[in-house]
Amino acid sequence: MAILLGIGGWQTLDAAFVSDKGYGDCKALSNYMKALLKEAGIVSYQALVYGGEEERESMQMDFPFNAFNHVILCVPQGNDTTWLECTAKNLPVGYLSTFTGNHHVLLLGPDGGHVVVTKGCSDSDNKLGRKAVITIGDNDDIHAVADLTYSGYWWDAEVRAINDKPKSQLDEHMNKMFAISTYAVTGYDIKDTEGNVPQKSEHVLLAGSGAVRRSGKMMIVSPAIFKRITSIPASHEERKIPFELRQTYDVSDTILLNLPPSYIPDALPKEINLQRSFASFHAKVFVEGSATMKIIIAYHQQHGVYPATQFADYVKFCREVNSCLGDIVLTKND
Repeated sequence: MAILLGIGGWQTLDAAFVSDKGYGDCKALSNYMKALLKEAGIVSYQALVYGGEEERESMQMDFPFNAFNHVILCVPQGNDTTWLECTAKNLPVGYLSTFTGNHHVLLLGPDGGHVVVTKGCSDSDNKLGRKAVITIGDNDDIHAVADLTYSGYWWDAEVRAINDKPKSQLDEHMNKMFAISTYAVTGYDIKDTEGNVPQKSEHVLLAGSGAVRRSGKMMIVSPAIFKRITSIPASHEERKIPFELRQTYDVSDTILLNLPPSYIPDALPKEINLQRSFASFHAKVFVEGSATMKIIIAYHQQHGVYPATQFADYVKFCREVNSCLGDIVLTKND
């Protein structure tokens, strides 16, 4: 029977029940942690929150109503506060994900309820860094070594995708991460780094085909190894309501292409600089040394609610971003 049915949706199971049975919902687990801390002489208070990245039912300060679906724990420490998510076992101690971080909560203190804001990642913590070194083989296949680093918003998303998954699902996830038409991951290593802002890093080896084609003495290379940064929304020319970008984040890509012997650059994609109020984008391809080309891409999205009059420009911007990285043309130097 589900704990949330009937009185279970309102009345917290006591700490002895959780200790005996080994399970409980968010109310029960937060209460259990509160009891453990009390035994250690540490004061803590439960807090009611609406959990969810979108926070669709965030509380209204001038109209009290039950806008909660989750319970977390607050441990006050002088001028600082530690927040504990007692239900999600994948979160480091003291870190709240986008599910409850930067949310208004109702703190249940000894003198009544207080509305406070939980600690969460700052906008500058939401970063995805992707680096790859690509080598073209004798049969026009490619071999690549990729390193990806996730923090903040991106860390949350990757944790949900891969933590506690069997190897078969991890393999499937890795084989959907890249934009090469045909490829297979031949090995990977995943590491976590704890801290005020946890990070996850992935070292991936892959081999594939379809990124290289030939025309006479020319070799045409599609270096877009990573998936696109943005999706292209449906265009509504007569849009009447504002649109919202829910997260501020940064994505940075660095791709090194090792040139095959006897080939030199012939034509490179043009440098792109796009600047809007809602996002910015920069892409540049240049020769680095005698046998390497370098591609640098930087994307920044700015959280905000934007007027409907800007939506057509936003759609156009996303299309430009998704089609920016053209082919690199190499010519055989006989």
